[in-house]
Amino acid sequence: MARHNFAFGHSGGLDGKAYSDHTGMMGNPLYKDDIGAMCYNAAKTWQIGWYNDRKMQLNPLDEASDWSTSFQMVGIANYLDETTSNLPVSVKIDTNTASDYFVAFNRATGVNSDNDEADDEVTIVQVTGGNGESQSQSYLKATLLAEEEYTIAGIGGTDRNITVKHVSTDKTNSDGVWRANV
Repeated sequence: MARHNFAFGHSGGLDGKAYSDHTGMMGNPLYKDDIGAMCYNAAKTWQIGWYNDRKMQLNPLDEASDWSTSFQMVGIANYLDETTSNLPVSVKIDTNTASDYFVAFNRATGVNSDNDEADDEVTIVQVTGGNGESQSQSYLKATLLAEEEYTIAGIGGTDRNITVKHVSTDKTNSDGVWRANV
């Protein structure tokens, strides 16, 4: 596998191609190094460790079969906003395998204003190995508008399914900070 920025693997899109996740830089949406305000997808954001203080890890297979949770998150562009300092920018859904899922809010503003796909949507990305801690190919699995959901079937090789739902997006904050309720 080719080595790229920060030893990241490629970022594939919904079509399954290696370079087609245009929600982030490693999907090759821009063809010059000096243009575009775009961040990395949820898996690469987790791997790079820049936002370690704003990560959340969920371990659904360690919970009861009727387990559920709800949380708010913000996009990376709002990482430094004081009113959201307790909200995650990257969420890992641990599958007890090397192929985990990552959730982010792809807020299209500021440092992420030039992304080519899924503006202001919740994105779900799966890595093909490395638990999101080391170089691996990732694939965009879903982009969710408010009220849309995505089911991860047979999580971790079990008979359990996990559904991620983008409940709502709060656009009313006077600072321009949008929050996704997942």
